[in-house]
Amino acid sequence: MAKHLTGTFNIMRKVALFALALLAAAPAVAQGVAGLKTGAILVSSDGKRLGRIDTITSKDGAPVSLNLIFDSRFVHVPASTVSAGEDGRLTTSLSRDEVRKLK
Repeated sequence: MAKHLTGTFNIMRKVALFALALLAAAPAVAQGVAGLKTGAILVSSDGKRLGRIDTITSKDGAPVSLNLIFDSRFVHVPASTVSAGEDGRLTTSLSRDEVRKLK
């Protein structure tokens, strides 16, 4: 009986570890934009450097906004405006002036 319980415990432990690995990988897979991570530099549509991504706000595993310090304050750039160029640079479709107006 003890041998059966040990085998069952090992299987349950493997399943739990697999589930945790999937949960950890889900945000990276759901982001959809290559290179979308904290610390990456975000560039405006007019080619100006906006700043480094401090945090990424997600809902249901999908990014909603990229939060960065711009003009000495936090701004929340909608993730839907961000794409990765061929050179790997993250670019928002918003201009520098439009980002300045964000809250």
